[in-house]
Amino acid sequence: MADVYGPTTNHWRAWLTYTVSQGPDSVTVTVKGGPQAVGWGFSISNSIATSIAVSWTGGVSGSGGLQSPSGGNGWNTHCSRTFVIPKDHSGYNGSIICTVTNRSGYMNGTSTAQASFPCPAKDHWAVTYNANGGSGAPGAQTKWHGEVLTISGTRPTRANHTFQGWSTSAGGAVQYAPNSRYGMDGGATLYAVWKLDHLPPVLSNVHASRCTAAGVANDEGTAFHVSAAYRAQAASNTPKVTGISVKWRQAGASAWTDGGTIAVNAASGTASSAAIAPGSIATDKSYEVLVTATDSNGLTASVQTGVGPSYYTMDILASGKGVAFGRACPGPGFHVQGDPVTLNGLQLCSGSSNVAGQVRSAIGLADSGWQAAASGGWEVKYRKYGPLVTLRVATANIAAGAWVRCGWSVPAGYRPKYDITNAAYGPDAAGNNVCRYTVGADGRLTAHRYGSGTTYVTWTVTYLTA
Repeated sequence: MADVYGPTTNHWRAWLTYTVSQGPDSVTVTVKGGPQAVGWGFSISNSIATSIAVSWTGGVSGSGGLQSPSGGNGWNTHCSRTFVIPKDHSGYNGSIICTVTNRSGYMNGTSTAQASFPCPAKDHWAVTYNANGGSGAPGAQTKWHGEVLTISGTRPTRANHTFQGWSTSAGGAVQYAPNSRYGMDGGATLYAVWKLDHLPPVLSNVHASRCTAAGVANDEGTAFHVSAAYRAQAASNTPKVTGISVKWRQAGASAWTDGGTIAVNAASGTASSAAIAPGSIATDKSYEVLVTATDSNGLTASVQTGVGPSYYTMDILASGKGVAFGRACPGPGFHVQGDPVTLNGLQLCSGSSNVAGQVRSAIGLADSGWQAAASGGWEVKYRKYGPLVTLRVATANIAAGAWVRCGWSVPAGYRPKYDITNAAYGPDAAGNNVCRYTVGADGRLTAHRYGSGTTYVTWTVTYLTA
């Protein structure tokens, strides 16, 4: 409740009291008012008129007198009323004006008291739309309290689907049709409900295997062929599978190569291709194959399969001048294919106490480049190529007049030395840029360096299988 007073005239003034309460779609205002003495005595029985105007209501009026003891502040209520003012969509500020006029002949005059109150927009909520896998959902709408919202007539679209209506859940049934009525006071997200027009085809029993250029199955074939069972699925019509396409690529590659299309035109059946990519499929490589069925509705289904390498325990060249293990023999000589390759379970080498950890290698791998491990100033690197394994040892900051050394245990079955290369090799026992190695009776190899200054040197030792 709030009290408001007008300006004092002839020892009296207008008096107004009011309350305001907010509802979801209206404002309730209760007012009452009349004259009030200001430190003066009054005994007026009538002829004082009071009117109270409230925005958009027409107001209320009344009349009466004013009674107050000498020197007092008495008042009289001439009129009162409660008004309910409807809210709109934008909101506004309302006003209250209380005017009191004294025509009694004693202390005549007029005084006006004024007040204002807020009348905000009525309660409202957002109704939004989600295309739920489609596109073209209508924009959000505003639902006002006590009003009925008309659902948007805009229809979203989705390939191979027909729009059915709207639901308050993504997987629910239709609750609202376009242009229907939404009367609930509250917001919501409406999800599009779809009906699938057509079902995609189905591929099963998809196989790809090596064959000759003539299409004859062969584990060493440099072509491949594909077979598959297919089936179209009926929904709103009865489609047929109209083609099965094939693409292929070497395992790990990014681009696909077109392998052609198997011509079919039936609701179901099996299909088999002729030789695909003759001469292009290496026997020691793996390949990925993508098989795709297309139906008369334009829908597709894909299955990925593969063709593995040819497997060999041992292969001898037709001339008898070459042998290969783990692959087809590519030519004269000795060939080993595999990762890793283990000979009698042996490791190539292991680090001595002068080198932290171990440097390990295996024979028969492609050249892997220099691999590094370092500790205490030493750097050990190894390189692998076929049956050869090369160790490279380096150290830095050798003090003048000091020997440094690093050793490895050479496994049984390996020759202790094949060759040694060193740019700073010399016979000077006094220590002028001397690099050398020694081989113990147990096959332990030690590389030595005598420093005549702070230097950086390298030894390279290559081992060959026995």
